[in-house]
Amino acid sequence: MIDIAIEGALQQWFDAIVTAPLQKSTINDAGVAFTGHTEYLAEKTGTPQVVMMLAGGDAPHLRVALATTHLALKDVPAAITFDGLARTLAAWNDNVSHESDPDFGRGSSAYDGYWGDDKAATTAGKTLGPIDTAPYYAVPVSIGAMGTKGGPRTDRDGRVLHLNGSAISGLFAAGNAMAGATGKAYGGAGGTLGPAMVFGYRAGMAASACGESP
Repeated sequence: MIDIAIEGALQQWFDAIVTAPLQKSTINDAGVAFTGHTEYLAEKTGTPQVVMMLAGGDAPHLRVALATTHLALKDVPAAITFDGLARTLAAWNDNVSHESDPDFGRGSSAYDGYWGDDKAATTAGKTLGPIDTAPYYAVPVSIGAMGTKGGPRTDRDGRVLHLNGSAISGLFAAGNAMAGATGKAYGGAGGTLGPAMVFGYRAGMAASACGESP
């Protein structure tokens, strides 16, 4: 059915294809090599560089971002080619010239530029810069957790609340494990320490008062 849909789109019988999640292992077990829609559509249409249209839940527009591909770790080095790297750098430098990062939205808020170039005239300029002057260096980038904008909602004593608003017996949360007391905002360095201390203390007191084990 996917091949028929692709052929129809290429023949301009219709304008778009809508697909649903597919079980890759089932297709592979049938003898068809299938790693995902992204690679399959790219191969069948002869498209060297794939983009994906992403729509936010309440966003009034579509956002274009480079789609990832499914590769075994051993195949990653061979996939990093000179031409691919050159295209990526050219796209990045073009975005920087327009003070925009459509892939990740960097430079779009004052927080992004807090530790950036304080000599830059614009918010985007504080954190976005061209990669066009040698020598170039590569550094490892690792993920880490500084704070959270998610987590379970709690009452004032750190009891985790059910979706219906009632407290779940014996379940407490504090600090970064709970929904932030400041909502979607982050006050700055150390901003999670106060809530961790206050709600940790209150949760401990509440648990000991009612004989619950947090």
